[in-house]
Amino acid sequence: MSADRGPDGVEGQILELWEQADEAEQRVALEMLEQAIRLADEANLLQLQYQLRRDFIHVAYDTGDADRMLVAISWCLGTHDTRPGEFDDYEILTECQLALQYVSGFVSIGRKQVECLIEDVRRRYEAVDASPRSLLLNRCFNAFWMGDLDAASKYLTHMKASPRDDLYHPDWEYILEADCYRHVGDDASLLKLTNRLPNRLRFDMARGYVISYLLCPLLRAGRADEAAKLLSELKLADEARFVDNAAEQLVFLFATGDFDRGLSVLERLATPILGVPSDRDRFQFFAAASFCFARLAKQRETAPIRLPPGFPGHVDSSGKAAAARPVAASLADGCRAEAERLAEAFNRRNGNRHFSVWLERLDALHPCCEP
Repeated sequence: MSADRGPDGVEGQILELWEQADEAEQRVALEMLEQAIRLADEANLLQLQYQLRRDFIHVAYDTGDADRMLVAISWCLGTHDTRPGEFDDYEILTECQLALQYVSGFVSIGRKQVECLIEDVRRRYEAVDASPRSLLLNRCFNAFWMGDLDAASKYLTHMKASPRDDLYHPDWEYILEADCYRHVGDDASLLKLTNRLPNRLRFDMARGYVISYLLCPLLRAGRADEAAKLLSELKLADEARFVDNAAEQLVFLFATGDFDRGLSVLERLATPILGVPSDRDRFQFFAAASFCFARLAKQRETAPIRLPPGFPGHVDSSGKAAAARPVAASLADGCRAEAERLAEAFNRRNGNRHFSVWLERLDALHPCCEP
């Protein structure tokens, strides 16, 4: 049955939803776009099906909805490949980049699958004669999250030497450089980035990532006051989609004895983190939380802790606050067990000990903490 394409028909409804989604809060926008996509699919409006999914991909990326994002990317890639010439070959590379930034974060996606996707994207870059710079960025990102630290460093060096094109984004490259040093454990190179902070970052979100990655290296270097000053410039990350930032900030807050602020952020993240699909994000959070609760158990006799039922190590299902010290010890053990479970799964997938080393590095931070 053909759709009524007039302004008051199906196409009109789709365009209205699309416009409303553009003004809505992102999670609401995601549902509006999904509804618009469903209408476009039912009416077989190919161009709208494709372009709506492109918007959906970007909103899903921003909200951390990796499962639906990857489904939409697969649809766009398949449609693009089966209809050569109908869709822009260069434009699709943006969606490929987003896919590459998520795939290594799920232990169920094997190393071979990740490598096959990277190879598929490499062929797409070559087909449109694009600079490999942004591809190398994502190869570096996947390499360090898969524990291939020598390869990550090599990709970072090659990326910097590659020509820039329309896909070049200096802020994301700066974040990647900081993140790569974080994984490799190269505090010296990471600390050098402090000299470039004022002039290199154009967006607050990018600045938030880099400052968060600098906090623990500064603490280890005996520069806690400098780290605290940098952190004071930021709004604390209390959304699950910024778990990279939140994990680093939480560790620093608890390491320096700022328990009240740290616990407030941790409690706000506790419920949404249980629904986060990314194994990588959950690992970062529970690794940080285990450190934080271990600090709290040693330092505080009483403090309210409010966490949802089902949170690792949580023994009170009544929803009431409980005294901190005994509860914090249980929570530290529960979060550590969950982090170790995820670390073991990642290590098995990756064929190395990178995630266990991450936990060991956190353990080594305890002597740097304020008493």
